[in-house]
Amino acid sequence: MDEQIAKGGEGYILLKFNSLTDIDVIEKLRQASCAGVRVEMIVRGICCLLPGVKGHTENVSVTSIVGRFLEHSRIFVFGRGADEKMYISSADLMTRNTERRVEIACPIDSQEVRARLHDILYAMQHDTVKARVLQPDGTYCKKPAVPDPVCAQALLMQQAISEAHQQSANPAPPAPGWKNSSIICSAARTDPAPAPPKQQKAVPTGTAFFIFPIFQPSALTRGSTGYPGGYP
Repeated sequence: MDEQIAKGGEGYILLKFNSLTDIDVIEKLRQASCAGVRVEMIVRGICCLLPGVKGHTENVSVTSIVGRFLEHSRIFVFGRGADEKMYISSADLMTRNTERRVEIACPIDSQEVRARLHDILYAMQHDTVKARVLQPDGTYCKKPAVPDPVCAQALLMQQAISEAHQQSANPAPPAPGWKNSSIICSAARTDPAPAPPKQQKAVPTGTAFFIFPIFQPSALTRGSTGYPGGYP
């Protein structure tokens, strides 16, 4: 973020994740906005930063999309064009992630993968069906109606179906080391065949089996908010 802040009005930040609560990240985003950096965020859930607040976050926009599928990807983009840096991450920008967990983010160097991620982001940015825009007073408003509405999730699902049909029509050639054979249990590698499985002993007639859980739910399995099983 510091690199984009140094660019001022030429800086650009695009973030897609689930929730924002970390105060240090919020302050850095405020600094970016005050420096003139354009900050676009797609935040499905909690967002503790209010966009459009005069003198603080005029250059920040926040959109939430809640649709048929649970949005869970985290994509971070800094800069544009040749100077762009893109990452995918396991973490949301929450205190529990930034301070209490071991999380990871990795850069995306492949142009093909970047293009695919930009397609996803573009669909989210232009959603006019499920998207809701966070206002300076903390309320969410639906985007204005347009002649050709866009539902990002429906669009991405149609793309996935189309790609699956194309892959079925044009299957990839078999991997090296495999012989041409029937698809049902007859593919054979050129490596030596594995040893046959050991013969299992017959179970006497009338034998009863009982399966007991080896792990009992307890208070230790609850998350910090008391939800059974903790956070996903």
